[in-house]
Amino acid sequence: MWDRVGPYLIEAFLSCLISFAADCYVIGAVAKEGLAVFDQSSIAFQLEVALFWALVGVTSTLFLRRRYRVRVGGAAPAGRTRARSYRYYTVGTVDTSEKRLASYEQRFGKNLPVRYKQDILLRALFFSIMAIEDSNRPEGVRMLERVLCRFGFASTTGIMQQKSTRPLSDEESVLLAADYICGMWNDYLKVFAKSDSTTGDRSCICFTGQYYSYDFKTMRNSTEENFSLLYGDYCATRLLHANYVFKEVLAYELRNNYGLSASRVAAAGNIFPREALWFEAREFYWSDSCTVKSLDCPDMLQGVFLVRRDGEVIADQVDELLGRILGPRSKVWSVQVIEGASLQVWLSELDCDEAELGKLGWEVASE
Repeated sequence: MWDRVGPYLIEAFLSCLISFAADCYVIGAVAKEGLAVFDQSSIAFQLEVALFWALVGVTSTLFLRRRYRVRVGGAAPAGRTRARSYRYYTVGTVDTSEKRLASYEQRFGKNLPVRYKQDILLRALFFSIMAIEDSNRPEGVRMLERVLCRFGFASTTGIMQQKSTRPLSDEESVLLAADYICGMWNDYLKVFAKSDSTTGDRSCICFTGQYYSYDFKTMRNSTEENFSLLYGDYCATRLLHANYVFKEVLAYELRNNYGLSASRVAAAGNIFPREALWFEAREFYWSDSCTVKSLDCPDMLQGVFLVRRDGEVIADQVDELLGRILGPRSKVWSVQVIEGASLQVWLSELDCDEAELGKLGWEVASE
């Protein structure tokens, strides 16, 4: 119970110190100097109150972070009577109330890029991280961090705890974090597109050079299950159990949308820039972890099958090939890249002679 009662006792003690300071330096001085004492001591007293307020915030934060530690006993191995203990972290004190989330939206929502309006899961991801970081660093602690940053004792400031050589306001940290979290989301989409949850299903998640689209239900389930691991890209630990935070923030976002959601979400973003050049403006998806196909690819591949089996093969050689031979009549159906082993390309038709392919190190395997 000390983790719960301790912070309140320390806050009560610091509050008594504030009251004592006010009695000694303000109320007690009124009897001697009259009301003019307020003009003389108000600045000093305000500094004292600010200092005690910062101490209260630091103390509360330290206790909250200590409560994240939860010991879990594993099953005892054969031949042993005592189970080995492991440590992980869990979030149990993050404020995801309607009032708190609404304040985030009203204060920072208008500053986010347009992509956050198009992709509701990205928006929920952003405000979930904000809720956790705000709980870890309350406003009073952030004020102290800005002071310490000027002397080189703190490197992360603002509500989103972004690194900077100078103190950041909450709004400045949000702008930096918006780009950073977009990069996190891009990395997650790349891994998700090549995972066993989506490969083979051409309608699950697709890409072009300008936008991406995904099935909302599938992506929602994946993100709700993996938010803690995804948050590890931001806080440098994947042992923080915080999935419930994302679920509650997403539920709030859906309520703002009248409880309705699109069956398919499309948002601006070039997630796979190299592959987008191969397929030009057409949509493509990953059929497995090393094979990318166009969405209009026929079920039974027909056309020209090109291979390159040189042991030094790299993806740049696909760029060179398609840049030299791809004409207005030919389309790329499929590309498989196993760097250092094999390159395979399916074309709808060949718009050059085989002699030119031989110069580039490619051969026609079948038509």
